[in-house]
Amino acid sequence: YDYAPDVRAARDAGLITTVHTGGASIPDSSAISGDHVLKMNPHVSFHVNGGPVAIADEDFPRLIAESDIAMQVCTAGNLRTALMCAKLCIQEDAFDRYIIATDTPTGSGIMPLGMIYTMSHLASLADLDPAWCTQQFWGDHFFYWAYFCENVGEAEAHLEEDVRKSLFTIHVAASGDAGDPVDQQGKKRMLDAAPKPPDALPHWMTEEDLDYYVSAYNESGFRGGLNWYRNIPRFLSDTIELKGKKIAQPAIFITGSKDPVRKMTGGRVGEEHFDDLRSVNVIEGPGHWVQLEATAETNRLILEFLKDFV
Repeated sequence: YDYAPDVRAARDAGLITTVHTGGASIPDSSAISGDHVLKMNPHVSFHVNGGPVAIADEDFPRLIAESDIAMQVCTAGNLRTALMCAKLCIQEDAFDRYIIATDTPTGSGIMPLGMIYTMSHLASLADLDPAWCTQQFWGDHFFYWAYFCENVGEAEAHLEEDVRKSLFTIHVAASGDAGDPVDQQGKKRMLDAAPKPPDALPHWMTEEDLDYYVSAYNESGFRGGLNWYRNIPRFLSDTIELKGKKIAQPAIFITGSKDPVRKMTGGRVGEEHFDDLRSVNVIEGPGHWVQLEATAETNRLILEFLKDFV
């Protein structure tokens, strides 16, 4: 408690403040509990999952609910509480305050793969998909999902610098008219990793269409759309009651042969998630926007499907 004024003074001076958390780490030191951390109110609670002795279990919900303190879990800490903290953060919509680190080099030595090691634990034991959250997972191969998640604010600024160019590039890049792919190695930003769009609009997009999109995004910005990707892990926790459930309604699946998502899934469509999948239709030529790129064929398939019910 004696450190609370010092931490407050440091925050007032504009410094980022951190604090050791959990059991005593050096001789003659004492443990720092959740109550101590709340009284000091640092920006970050270091190795909140202990090293390896963590704070009491009942302190974790308090840190999440009673503060905006970021909680750093470390590879050298306690795995059980790292998992518990992750699940609580997701449950309370506070996963943006969950930080993965190694807390090394210390007595544990240097851990070059420590963060990936902890991510593996989270993915296998806490039902978190590591693919979304870090470019490091993808190595030097650019992945737009990781870019959105790791560059909050910067990604928005990048796309909003020229809204028309961004929307046109993204639409064409995911379409059947994308042209030759760009080598993704070493690319750092979304538009740098996308094929250069043609000079003229494709047949499935009019100037009026693009003007409408540009007007809407000039007003709203890209934050809402990018946050959809950033919140995918929360979708899983918020709909936990649907785990293992199948789509019971009769359905058909329509996609374009050049949809880049088909490459990501290896061409799989997830038949195992349907009770009554009537047909799988891959339309030759279109990409991701199959309903725009092949309007007549998409409508024909839908209307043919609906004949059984209307």
